[in-house]
Amino acid sequence: MSLKQRLIAHPIFPYAAPLAIWVALTLPDLLDPRVVYLLYPIKIFIVGVVAAFQLARWPPLAPARAWTSAAVGLFGAAAWIALLPLFPMEVRHPFDPYHVFGPGQIAWGLTLFRVLGEGAVFPVVAAAFIYGFLMRFFIRIRFETVPLGEFSIRSAITAVLMAVAFDPAHWPGALETGLVFTVWFLFTRNLGSAVLAGVVAHLAICAHLI
Repeated sequence: MSLKQRLIAHPIFPYAAPLAIWVALTLPDLLDPRVVYLLYPIKIFIVGVVAAFQLARWPPLAPARAWTSAAVGLFGAAAWIALLPLFPMEVRHPFDPYHVFGPGQIAWGLTLFRVLGEGAVFPVVAAAFIYGFLMRFFIRIRFETVPLGEFSIRSAITAVLMAVAFDPAHWPGALETGLVFTVWFLFTRNLGSAVLAGVVAHLAICAHLI
């Protein structure tokens, strides 16, 4: 088996690969914020395709309590938004295609890609990484032998801190949503429930910010 085949076959790969690609394609934005308007649609496509190919290796994404998970997501979003006046977001280069390109199809299309990426693609791959891999890894290195939703203080704290790392511009909101979604995941012991809550929350936040 080649190195590439061993890498792809490794149990960490289906969780880490989509998120690693997301991060790698986000880094150029730090060098030149204008790059985001070119790279973002490409990033959504690549990450979405890679995640789709790895779905079969993830735990099932069917939520155990769909309506309650959606309600948890809305609660998390409402709390995130409520914290904004107290802790304004610190964004050096806001995403604003209407300012860069003016009103029109380009700005509208880029906004749609942004909502798709931040509201759907990213919360799915982030939840799969945090709850499917990271929390279990902090319980046992051979994480695939750890049942979903098994609790330890260290793994729960790591999950919440990772959520903050993903959203440093509004870390109090990220801390709140990370705590809410981690508790919900531990309660349901179901990856799909955490994913649905995260997607609903991110879409609601996107709708508010737009």
